[in-house]
Amino acid sequence: MSNYSLNPELIVPMPTGKNAGPKTDSPMDSLSKDQIAEIQSEYEKKSRDYYHEIILDKANKIRISQIRELKKKLKLSQSVSGRRVIIISQAHLMGQEASNALLKTLEEPNQKTTLILTTNNYEALLPTIISRTQHIKFPPISDSEIRRCLLENNISSENPELAVKLARGSVSNLQKVNSAEAEDLQENAIQMMRTALKKRYRIDLTNSITEIVSKKDKNIIREYLTFYANWFSDILKFNSGVNINGSDNYLKITEKFSLNFGNKDLHLAVKYCQEAFQTIDQNVNPNLIFISLFIKLRKVFL
Repeated sequence: MSNYSLNPELIVPMPTGKNAGPKTDSPMDSLSKDQIAEIQSEYEKKSRDYYHEIILDKANKIRISQIRELKKKLKLSQSVSGRRVIIISQAHLMGQEASNALLKTLEEPNQKTTLILTTNNYEALLPTIISRTQHIKFPPISDSEIRRCLLENNISSENPELAVKLARGSVSNLQKVNSAEAEDLQENAIQMMRTALKKRYRIDLTNSITEIVSKKDKNIIREYLTFYANWFSDILKFNSGVNINGSDNYLKITEKFSLNFGNKDLHLAVKYCQEAFQTIDQNVNPNLIFISLFIKLRKVFL
């Protein structure tokens, strides 16, 4: 059994260990030393920078053992003075067992405890979770605030204004932005989508996918799928008259795509992108992830 314990104030999706089972006492018990070291490193980065996004290799679910451990520690700390805040990040990745295990805590919360569930996929939460929580939507941060963050944190960029636009209202995005690389990814992703919607698309699209997959970097695949989910969400906002963030070129392309495909089921397109994202750490061939996604998107838009 591991002697390392997770910080119960922040719960994130965890990888599956070799001997994990429904009765595992701790989410750390079945993990390797390398996995535990990765988790420790990510939590330490988060403690130094609360904008840091924790992404663990092969982590695709919040497990019931994490919720059980949380409930146990909450019971042991009921006598502690002061308010305790627990954040469950990417709450839509709780499995049904984990969600059900959390229900009683949501129904009968400790008066000194605040539970915050964050998600960018609200519809994927179980109805029982949704009905027992208060819902607060956070709009993107304004460009002026992103610009201030860029200056105050000395985030380097050859083109600060483009970096602000590419951040699209997110400080986490801003930290990952290399203006040239981010713009190239954006343009390549949009071109792939255009190719996928052509009558004869297979050869060109396959070549583009092969080029991405050949880099053998899961984070790049995550960035493409995240871009598509965000882009389709932005088109939905644009259709509703909501202002969206992005470079001038991005806004023009989004407007044009909206004119051509704005009447399609964009919610379903977003859902397909999010489902594809979740398969990245499930040993699914990356080529198949992209091919399957584009086939589904063709059915949505054509």
